[in-house]
Amino acid sequence: MEHSTSDQRDAPGAFRAAYDRRAQAYATAVEPTFAPAHRRIVELAEIRPGVQVLDVATGTGGVAREAAALGAHVTGIDVSSGMLEVARQRSHAGIVYLLAEAAALPFGDGSVEIVTCGFGLSHMPHADDVLAEFRRVLIPTGRLVASCWGAQGFNPSRDAVQARLARYLPQWRDPFAAVTTREVWADAQRGLRILRRAGFERVEVATERLRGEFASAEQALARALAGTVAGAMADAIQHDELGRFRAEALAAIEATADLTWWDLVNYYMAWP
Repeated sequence: MEHSTSDQRDAPGAFRAAYDRRAQAYATAVEPTFAPAHRRIVELAEIRPGVQVLDVATGTGGVAREAAALGAHVTGIDVSSGMLEVARQRSHAGIVYLLAEAAALPFGDGSVEIVTCGFGLSHMPHADDVLAEFRRVLIPTGRLVASCWGAQGFNPSRDAVQARLARYLPQWRDPFAAVTTREVWADAQRGLRILRRAGFERVEVATERLRGEFASAEQALARALAGTVAGAMADAIQHDELGRFRAEALAAIEATADLTWWDLVNYYMAWP
């Protein structure tokens, strides 16, 4: 990737506060929609009993629990203490959760067999530093599996909420724009080039569709507002207008008459 700016290297701090505020909402509204992707990461990683797995940007522990269920020894790291607290509450005691940054992993050289990262690379604009750390801690026969959003998606309810937010906050500027690289990893060929440049000898990508359907407009709204950007926008709406906003957002979702959604996901695999 391009040379990292100071803002980009401060990305962990920017996301730390955002995810601390939304940890419980993330666990209840977001993580269930990610469950098939979490299982797919573990499947592509070919987890087997006894392997050492490092789950980076573990969040509330979805991937970590999937790996542990297959008998792996799992450590999950994240920059958000709020997310880690929820992860510990939702996980059995055998999974270790640590507060740490991806660019400074608290592990020795060649000490991990598998590194996983569920939808975290787009939050790491200092990717060269992060990928160097992944390679450092992996054993020579190890593997990295990371999921990233693809280039296409369909989510009428999310779009309806975003349009309503834009009406309330027409001058809004995304505070995460400078530290998010979703479009980079959405381009599969570009992502593969980054991995190769980081020194991985073999790289592959599988682009697949993640899909679901919300049970209600309320669930769709909760999912939309649990994200960092939409959530931050909702936080910026004046308190006395929140009730009206929610009512209008629910009506807009119901007007779409479509609670289905899908997104493309790029599953990157790399070997040192």
